[in-house]
Amino acid sequence: MGSDPARALLSERAVLLALILWTGLLGCGQSANAQTDQKDSTGQQASPQQGATDVVRPDPGVEVSTDAQTVELSSETADVQVREQRSSVEVRNAPDTEVRYTPQPGQDLPELPAGAVRADQPIYSAGRRAEPALWALLNAGRYDELQRDIARLRNEDPNWQPPTELLFWLDHHLAEQAKPSAPAVAGEPAAPARPDPYAEALTRAGRQQSRGQPGAALNTLKPWLKTMQARRDASAMAQVGWARLALDQPQQALAAFQQALRWRASSEAAKGELLALSALGEPDPLLAQAETSTQRWPALRKSAAGALRALAVREHQQGDYQAAGRLLSAAQGLSPADRDTEMLTGWNDFKLGDYRQATDTFQALYQAEPDKPSAEGLLQSLEKLGDRGELRALAQAPGPLRDLWRREQAQTRFDQSQFLRAYRLDPSLNPALENIDSPALALGLGWRSRSGDPGLSRLDERTEPLLLASGWLGEVGLSLAVERISLDAGRPDADALLGSWPSRRARQQSLGQFSEWQAARRDNQVEGGLSWMLSLNDQRLQLGNWQLVAAIGQTPTEGALPAGWQGLLGVERRQSNFAWTATFEHLPLRESLLSYTGMVDPVTGDAWGRVSRTGVSLDGWMLLNPDWTLSGLLRAHAYRGTDVEDNFGIEAGLSLARNLNHPDFAYLTLGPALEYRHFERNLNHFTWGHGGYYSPDLDLGVMLALDFQTREAAHWLVRGSARAGWRMQNEAESPWYPLGLPQNGLSAGLLDPGINGTYADSRKQGLGGSLRLEGIMRLSSYWQLGGTLSADYSPQFDEFSGMLFVRRLFRPRPAVFSSDLLSESILP
Repeated sequence: MGSDPARALLSERAVLLALILWTGLLGCGQSANAQTDQKDSTGQQASPQQGATDVVRPDPGVEVSTDAQTVELSSETADVQVREQRSSVEVRNAPDTEVRYTPQPGQDLPELPAGAVRADQPIYSAGRRAEPALWALLNAGRYDELQRDIARLRNEDPNWQPPTELLFWLDHHLAEQAKPSAPAVAGEPAAPARPDPYAEALTRAGRQQSRGQPGAALNTLKPWLKTMQARRDASAMAQVGWARLALDQPQQALAAFQQALRWRASSEAAKGELLALSALGEPDPLLAQAETSTQRWPALRKSAAGALRALAVREHQQGDYQAAGRLLSAAQGLSPADRDTEMLTGWNDFKLGDYRQATDTFQALYQAEPDKPSAEGLLQSLEKLGDRGELRALAQAPGPLRDLWRREQAQTRFDQSQFLRAYRLDPSLNPALENIDSPALALGLGWRSRSGDPGLSRLDERTEPLLLASGWLGEVGLSLAVERISLDAGRPDADALLGSWPSRRARQQSLGQFSEWQAARRDNQVEGGLSWMLSLNDQRLQLGNWQLVAAIGQTPTEGALPAGWQGLLGVERRQSNFAWTATFEHLPLRESLLSYTGMVDPVTGDAWGRVSRTGVSLDGWMLLNPDWTLSGLLRAHAYRGTDVEDNFGIEAGLSLARNLNHPDFAYLTLGPALEYRHFERNLNHFTWGHGGYYSPDLDLGVMLALDFQTREAAHWLVRGSARAGWRMQNEAESPWYPLGLPQNGLSAGLLDPGINGTYADSRKQGLGGSLRLEGIMRLSSYWQLGGTLSADYSPQFDEFSGMLFVRRLFRPRPAVFSSDLLSESILP
């Protein structure tokens, strides 16, 4: 029992000793860990001789957070949203955590003179050699000196970068300074924190930028540009770049982004550089930089594609389709294109003349989503390809393409003066087209006078009245013109060379008989002869740009010879830049009474004449460029009549006209014109076998030509042409009787076969000219007033004519068109 207390005391001492030993071992382990941490943070074993200090790091409970700011930019051609991530590192102590810096006992904080380094330290570079001194400044809390020395060392050694951990703790401590300090004693106010004006300026500028105030942000940043340079602050310089880019200062923005990239390469600065190059409109540098940046930062592929496409839009709008194509192709390799970009690609291919590729692009877009933009592209591409069959097939299905095709066809027809077709395709194309297919009935009076010898080449013509009815059977137009015509050649002189009169036996003794014939017979006049013409105009849509015309009728009755038939068949094609017409025709010559209805030989009583021309006419025009138009015509006809020598003649014309664009005219042209006519025989006389029509060996005119027409779809319209210049007219000699004397006159002994003669040739030249005017006026919704006026002057003859008519419409019309002119209604 006595030994138990001693034994208990011994046990207590043993436990106490064991506890002391355990505590000592634990302390040694913590000291060793602290030394190991110091070695890891400085990169070498610290020693008093090297001047290193221990860094007591924050507790593992340190929390790191990133604050993000957003900047939105826009351009005129493409909306580009750029989110700028400017990370400011903020270190907040976890509860019960202390951050402090503890120097080794007995050590002084070293200064950092330029180039100061121990001789026994490893030699790498100026920056690497100075790293221990930089850590010393950090531990001493001399942060401004530390930032200046880092900036200086970066300039001296561009290849050197400060240790990441050094920058981290520097940023951490600067952030701690900006925050209010915790009160030392509960209840006491906290000591005011020292503000960092530079950090505050960056934060304020970021907020201004995010609120859409780039100008204010730039003004906030400008005073700190030198500080940015000194600190080589890439993030802040990029912020300057974003502000300048938002202010449409791409050149300065590019310089800022490139400076930021030189200080510290980042995807955000690279993105800004791409957008600045895009805004500057530099295709080649942008293409090169996009390839380089996306290889280094694959996450930039979408942004780079957006920058490329934004510039492609501007290049396309400025007409550089080659550059736009290269940009679009590069963007497609980086990021799939959206619908708008595919649309742009199609139009760019169209402008480059690759219509097949454009067609494929637009057709794919239209099939995916039938809308108006893709329909417009598909329509124009197929038209350029000339594949109207495919276009017509695609346009049969209801949808935007069909609507656009019909409207485009209607506008084309309207521009080509095919107003009925335009109206049938799209009645809403132009309100002025309303009821353009209305039936109509017209009455009018006309006159014509041609100079010449009385009873021979002279002719006065009256048309009283003119009846013109017109209407439409579907898309086929019909018109019927009925005329009551009176012709008067006047009385021939007693010694006029008419019929076979020059060879009459005892001619001098028969002059009295001739005068009696003149008084008794009026075969040199036509009173109230009827003439008519039925015309057809086929404007079916199935014919496309083609138009067929046909007409049939008869010449005036009550003439010396029975009325003959007249008619024509023509085909016409019109495009926006050319038009031509080919016509086969059989029409009377209305130059004299002999050529028009025939005359009676005063000796034998036989009738002859009534000449018709049968052949083809080609005429057309072509737009050489917006300023010049080339026009021409070619006619070749055979001329035949009753007891008239056959003849053949050609006529040609060529003109080059300057287009004098004027807003009040559908066209207004002025330019030189050349006119030419030639006949095999001269039959411009009035003895047996002649036809009484102008048939020169040479008729050549060099003219100045003016052609015009006022605007369509107006309350009145006038079309006209004027020619003035020098004309040379040569007629060959011709026998009195090209076919010989009439046999019945010889058989009856009325004629002297030994008498014959020759008409001498004729050569004249001088001033010549012509004028053609026709117009139409809207009197009301149901009434129109129209007329024509023409004049010809030449060394050989003069001719004047005119007509006035009034038209009654059966449906109201709001305007008049050139199709309402009389020449468009009566084809010959």
